[in-house]
Amino acid sequence: MYALVANGRRKANGSRHFFTKSYMRDHATKAQRRTKVFTQATITITAEVSPHLRQDHRWGSKEWVRAFAQRGAVESGYGNIKAFYGESVRRGWIRLTGLTATGLMLAFAIMHYNLRMLRNWAAKN
Repeated sequence: MYALVANGRRKANGSRHFFTKSYMRDHATKAQRRTKVFTQATITITAEVSPHLRQDHRWGSKEWVRAFAQRGAVESGYGNIKAFYGESVRRGWIRLTGLTATGLMLAFAIMHYNLRMLRNWAAKN
């Protein structure tokens, strides 16, 4: 109920117009009531405002569920690599310094994960 509703498409510079809602206006302070959210029908949010929180689709919509479902396979792989019964990759899992050495060891851990998954698949099939 607090979500801003988009008013049109995103502009070329990344900003976007949103309709504003006046939910809980009676609970807002005087200073809050003077803000654009309470006094204007639409507001513009620029592209620089929290770009990491932007989503292409509205949360919970069919399009969002379809796009978000793709993360399941990747997240389960990360979980397996970090799990104690798996490769147990965590802070301090190796005693090497440097990005190259750590990256190489992580590549070996990922290769081990892939081989373990292949062995499990072969045993089942």
